[in-house]
Amino acid sequence: MYKELIISVVIILAIIAGNYITENYVNNAVQEMTDGLENIRKELVVEQINQEQVESHLSDLQAKWQELNDKMAYFIEHNELEKVQTNLVSLVSFAKSKDYEDAVNQLDTGIYILSHVKEKYQLELKNIF
Repeated sequence: MYKELIISVVIILAIIAGNYITENYVNNAVQEMTDGLENIRKELVVEQINQEQVESHLSDLQAKWQELNDKMAYFIEHNELEKVQTNLVSLVSFAKSKDYEDAVNQLDTGIYILSHVKEKYQLELKNIF
């Protein structure tokens, strides 16, 4: 009797610990990407846009996303990650073609998608049922 109870408690604690670790990682990754996107947004809404600086920050952000994406792919649905990746590619494309209005729109969409990913993987009652 006690053996089954101990095994059940260990499994529940492992699930809670695993959720805590993955949720913290997702929160930190989303915050890091959102901060990077907000910095790029500040660069895109000024009157004199430094194209080289924007492209440099975008390439850094893409490299950072690739690193985060590789780790989050283990525990997040791939279609959610693909939405962020597609949005980031569109953002880079618009910025390189100097279509800054559409780039800012893609940037805002990317921030929204990242916040959705963060909310979706939080341990809340509404996400369980």
